[in-house]
Amino acid sequence: MNGIGTVSDGNISNVNVACNTAVSQPVPIDIIPVATGNGTALRVFIPVAMVGNNNVNINAILDTGSAGVVLNALSIFPSSIVTSNGFNFPPGQNSITYNGITVTNVGMSKSYGGQSSNPHTDIGNIGFAQISFGSNGEIVTASIPILFVYQVQANGTTSPPTTLQGNIIGINSSFNSVQTVGSTSQGTTSTVCSLTNLSNCGLVSPFRSINFAQGVDGGFLLK
Repeated sequence: MNGIGTVSDGNISNVNVACNTAVSQPVPIDIIPVATGNGTALRVFIPVAMVGNNNVNINAILDTGSAGVVLNALSIFPSSIVTSNGFNFPPGQNSITYNGITVTNVGMSKSYGGQSSNPHTDIGNIGFAQISFGSNGEIVTASIPILFVYQVQANGTTSPPTTLQGNIIGINSSFNSVQTVGSTSQGTTSTVCSLTNLSNCGLVSPFRSINFAQGVDGGFLLK
């Protein structure tokens, strides 16, 4: 471990899981750079403290190249709800509610590292929840779409997600489409996934769900 860095985001008010954070000026959020053997920072992680009403201890990759939140479902839900083979929906139900999290029966996938030597595809279900991140849960989002991952495809094999593959906080300002499981094409619109739109949709940075004061532009600074 290489020490603690910060993401500068916002001055905080009304922080709890029922009300998303309001920001009026920059405030630091702890991040964790992890070095390779030669001392070069390879990955930067951001602590996730809560998902819905669930207290969690997840260090997710902070990714400036992608948009949207992807979380390892196997570390959030009990095995009665999800396994590495997928979510277990009661007969006749198209969604599951668990501790402030809603998971739909819509399977989606999202690919990473297409230009790298080790690409992978995360497979899971679209759900919705608030998340809080930072070492003390400093930032709380509104309810956002999340890809809850239970399986990863890489190098021609399928396996449960690792920490690196299954927990990613993408903070790029762009829109990232997700692909319906079984489909051969990506979504073509820039519509954010919602409970009323679960097809041809995608994910955006969780920073876009934060309430910024008048005159304050959303963004981040890594330092």
